[in-house]
Amino acid sequence: RLGNVIAYVSPSLSGLTIAAASVFGAETPPTVATADKKGSAMSLAGMYDNGPIYAALGYQTIKFGDAGTGALGSATSVDDKATAFKLGGSYKMDAFTVGAVIEKMTYKPVAGGDTKGTNLYLAAKFAVSSTDAVKLAYGTRGETETAGTKNKNKATLLAVGYDHSMSKATTVYALYSKVSVDNAAGTAADPSALSFGMKYAF
Repeated sequence: RLGNVIAYVSPSLSGLTIAAASVFGAETPPTVATADKKGSAMSLAGMYDNGPIYAALGYQTIKFGDAGTGALGSATSVDDKATAFKLGGSYKMDAFTVGAVIEKMTYKPVAGGDTKGTNLYLAAKFAVSSTDAVKLAYGTRGETETAGTKNKNKATLLAVGYDHSMSKATTVYALYSKVSVDNAAGTAADPSALSFGMKYAF
């Protein structure tokens, strides 16, 4: 979480909640010239949660400052901008739960040549019984494009999991995930992983 944030979260109005935040940038260290610009950011979001339906829409814009001025001072050039939209939702019906998230991002350097990309995430869960559930997820980092030129950096994720509730607070799980990367050099690895774990809700 970034520092120097002022945020407001509204009470729920028939399931609708509004959130807004502004980041004014970190304090300038003594070693940084006082003339250097600090970065700033603004975030807006709306969340709707009512029964089986959940939906959220978020927007964020960042204006980067000079290097060394804080968390928002690491851009290639001062006054570079980044914006992102994110839309997500889920729906629960009996034993099934499905969800989706789509995100669109744009990086705007002062020198020109915007970089754009779109990411997508899909998920589903099926309750086999009152204590067991099977889960499936698919995600893709879309190929970015800079000034009309494709960067060939697409990546996809596929994950399959199984949950077993031992009690109201304790769940054990098994998860297999596979990542595939398509890069310009053709040298990207395609790792996979098998994991086991336990979750405890305090």
